[in-house]
Amino acid sequence: MTERQEIDAVEGGGPRIFSIRGHKVMLGEDLAPLYEIKTEALNYVIARNIECFPEDFMFQLNADEFADLKSRSAISGRAAPYVFTGQGLALLSSILIDVRENRKNKGSCAPACSCHRGVSEAAIQN
Repeated sequence: MTERQEIDAVEGGGPRIFSIRGHKVMLGEDLAPLYEIKTEALNYVIARNIECFPEDFMFQLNADEFADLKSRSAISGRAAPYVFTGQGLALLSSILIDVRENRKNKGSCAPACSCHRGVSEAAIQN
């Protein structure tokens, strides 16, 4: 069994930090609300970018680790969560910022694209 020890959470109900496999890590389910997204959305972003995360940045809990944290009521859910080291957290943050920027760009492009379509159609009709 791997050594696990909960480290004091930041005062004011901050995210929990655990020591797992020799790394201080945070659970994805604790990080998702900080980014104002659902855990499912976070997991989707991770799955789409899994090759970006080396194992010392992010890893998924194994069955024993998952069972141990579940038995201590530290986590809920049916699937073993992803956990992030400090470096993994920085990488996740940059990926989520990039995803948000892409969404904004798509939204801002739509009015311009429809405007260009209108100009093109007017030019063709004349």
